[in-house]
Amino acid sequence: MLRHILIVLSLGGLLHGCAGISGEQVASDELDATDEETLQRHQLSQIQMEIEEMALSATCRIDSQCQTIGVGTRPCGGAEYYYAYSQGETDMTTLLELVSKYNQIQKKLPVKAAEMAECYHLSDPGARCVDGRCMINFVPFGK
Repeated sequence: MLRHILIVLSLGGLLHGCAGISGEQVASDELDATDEETLQRHQLSQIQMEIEEMALSATCRIDSQCQTIGVGTRPCGGAEYYYAYSQGETDMTTLLELVSKYNQIQKKLPVKAAEMAECYHLSDPGARCVDGRCMINFVPFGK
């Protein structure tokens, strides 16, 4: 009988020791690559929205005020996207910081097979002033 009590007490001590580890500790220690990738893709989405907001909010009067900035990288080289912005109206320090942050996070992500299948170089389309807003020049695909 005493032996059974000792076994139960020993098991209770083991379980109590494990109870001291919180779920948060386990989660943070064992964050797998998929969760990290999901977080990074979410961060990219947020940064991209901030870049778009900055680009869309700037006004222009003439074409020479409009420039483009490449964001991200394609597996075969070149920018992933181009955004038009107004030289005189855009906070360039903030825009460049956002683009740099986007590019750094994107470099950490694995390149997927589907992204490699879409491997083509996207040329800078340039920008112009249309109705008081800087807009990307329309360039038909393949030209």
